[in-house]
Amino acid sequence: MTEPRFLASSALRLAAAFALIFALGGALMFGAFQWGVTGYANNSLEDDLGVETRVLLADGAASDLVGLQRRVSTRARIASPFAYALFDGAGRRLGGELPVPVPVAAGLSQVSVPAPSDDEAIHDEPILVRTLATSLPEGTLVVGKSTHAVHELQEWMAEIALWGAAGMAVLAAVGGLTVGLILARRLDKVNAATARIMQGHLGDRLPPIGLGSEFATLRDNLNRMLERLEASMEAMRHVSSDIAHDLRTPLNRMRQRLEHARGHTATVTGLQGAIDQALIDLDGALDIFAALLRIAQIEAGTGRGTFAPVSASGLVRRVFEAYQPVTDQAGHTMALLADSDRMIMGDEDLLIQMLSNLVENAIVHADGPVHIIIDVYDEGMRTVLCVRDTGSGIPDEALPKVTRRFFRLDHSRHSPGSGLGLALVAAIAALHDADLVLESNRPGLTARIAFCQDVVDRTSPE
Repeated sequence: MTEPRFLASSALRLAAAFALIFALGGALMFGAFQWGVTGYANNSLEDDLGVETRVLLADGAASDLVGLQRRVSTRARIASPFAYALFDGAGRRLGGELPVPVPVAAGLSQVSVPAPSDDEAIHDEPILVRTLATSLPEGTLVVGKSTHAVHELQEWMAEIALWGAAGMAVLAAVGGLTVGLILARRLDKVNAATARIMQGHLGDRLPPIGLGSEFATLRDNLNRMLERLEASMEAMRHVSSDIAHDLRTPLNRMRQRLEHARGHTATVTGLQGAIDQALIDLDGALDIFAALLRIAQIEAGTGRGTFAPVSASGLVRRVFEAYQPVTDQAGHTMALLADSDRMIMGDEDLLIQMLSNLVENAIVHADGPVHIIIDVYDEGMRTVLCVRDTGSGIPDEALPKVTRRFFRLDHSRHSPGSGLGLALVAAIAALHDADLVLESNRPGLTARIAFCQDVVDRTSPE
């Protein structure tokens, strides 16, 4: 990664964001810790003042200023950490050296005391002393204690907070930069793979990204999308080749007939016959284009907006009534089995066209008299539409291929059709989220369409 790209990369921005967030978090954390510890130290100092005052005033000393004066003098001589001041009712100092202004107000206060000249650690700065003044029947007792230890603790905690926040920021920046660089390198591999795919290598897939299940899920979804794209491109290539192959025959036939009519037909009737044949061939080509367009529209989801509850039994009954005369005329037989009273969500016209294509296939490609059964039944929570026949059927190895566009079996190439009927059936089934299963009826073919979406129980009779 070059320097300009690095400076503008997400890795650097991620490191800066991590450093800022952790620096602020560290400052808040250490600030709160410092506030808590300092408060505890101040409270402890005030508690010490209270304890010392109670010790001095024990055994009725509050009413005996002379005895209290001796106690104050004694505790001041034993290098106590406390300082004292004792005043009588007129404000005259009776004992202690604590410089407290008179008159003295009862309660907590703070005074500034000059530092001893030999105390090098404090550098002759004044010492702050926290005081507790207690009113007596005939005077006032003041007990004080230096706050120097509390201030040192505050300075120490501030230094810890500063260095701690700085350290956390540095560690966060290093961690963020490391994670960002790792992610950037892996994304470079992904970008390289996508560049190869855009260059036409549709079989390539994205490499693992790592860094958590979310990225693994993203990579899997993108690879599945690429697989569908590759399959669509492959299908498009096949369709283009199949269109060229299937349209070449009627167009060549039409050209030959027109050329023959131009060179060998001298009558108006002959020319009209040649034109009629050419129109038939042209209509066949247009039918192919219309079927392809219809399949493309269905695969794009056109028709979902018109979905409504449709009676499953009503569907098969309409198809049966429409095709029974046709099957009788062709020498076949047809039966109807309607054992479902459920409604299915779908486009009624498309569902009828799907069943009609299956029935027409059984009729058109029959080598002899066949028996066709149109059936609907419930299978658990699913509703199944089924068309069975006793014709020649489809070989097992060809069953996965017959729903492709323009695929035709060798023995059916002499029959009319373009190889788009079952492709249209598969597209309509997919639009309705239904499972299309083609299997051998031994003899013949069974086509089952199982609707997996929720079905609505019929609440009113037909």
